[in-house]
Amino acid sequence: MDSTYLVELSRTIITYYDFSIIKSENHDFLLSDHYVTTSALSIKGQYVNVSNRHLGLKDVLVLIPLSSKYYIAYFNGDKPSYLKTNQINLLDHEQVKQINRTILNNSYTKCIGQNRESIEAIVDDFKYESPSRAVVGYESGKQTAALRKKERSILL
Repeated sequence: MDSTYLVELSRTIITYYDFSIIKSENHDFLLSDHYVTTSALSIKGQYVNVSNRHLGLKDVLVLIPLSSKYYIAYFNGDKPSYLKTNQINLLDHEQVKQINRTILNNSYTKCIGQNRESIEAIVDDFKYESPSRAVVGYESGKQTAALRKKERSILL
């Protein structure tokens, strides 16, 4: 645990991200095997040391589960219109499906939900991708590698 990194990351999110709570009336939110779900809100290039959904970057959504009924959402950039800053946002069925599709497609192998219907409604949208690694070799002979995370935008 790098406490300096965590303090700086917290400061970045608090300073530059907006906050809201999203609510599913019927406890329909899923839970990812990553626990925290991050999603790109715009298309960005692939870099050696960061991904499209890297925390601290612009145009990123961070979803933190509280329960199958509530998620905390931190976001920066072009967010879905139903995410109102500093409010509890009651999502309709289609909006919950959009969030769940994002949660599912940012999971590597597992995703659970309180209601079977929540998973069945989106399981056909699941795209399996194994994590890959980008390796870069420099003229000096030095090499570096970065894990390329599975990334699915909330808008896809």
